[in-house]
Amino acid sequence: ITVALGIHKLGQWYIKYKKSAEREVFHLVSEIINMVELHHQNSITTSPGGSQESYLAINHVRDNLIPPKDRKKMAGLWDTAVKFLDENESRIRREVQQVSGEEFHVWRWLPNLNTSNVAPSPSVNKKSKVWQGQAFETMEGSVNSPGISPTPCLKIRHMFDADV
Repeated sequence: ITVALGIHKLGQWYIKYKKSAEREVFHLVSEIINMVELHHQNSITTSPGGSQESYLAINHVRDNLIPPKDRKKMAGLWDTAVKFLDENESRIRREVQQVSGEEFHVWRWLPNLNTSNVAPSPSVNKKSKVWQGQAFETMEGSVNSPGISPTPCLKIRHMFDADV
């Protein structure tokens, strides 16, 4: 009888624990959604030309929502919330973006186009121009380096922006 009572109490405790963890995950998910949506709204109102990016680094969101002393303890909860967002939330898209020269996983808010009262600006989706390296290696004997130039004249298209 004592063993059965102990198993029953353990089962009740486990169900209560699982419900509590699920509640915490959904609370964290709603905080993440609110933070990303608010950042998107602020980026639209403060810089309509698109100078402020409308995405947030996932680590930055975590650091704002979870205090440093709790990060290790809540790591599993955070991973569950991120997985839930990736699988179930259509308003938030996960991307990889360069932030200050370093690649980060970021969340971008995808507004509902039917209810959005702000027209998307063509300059919002423009990426900054970054040097991507040389087209050919300049060392002699390189496989990519042509022996002689194919033509005496090189025609380059779309080198300059017409907007500038």
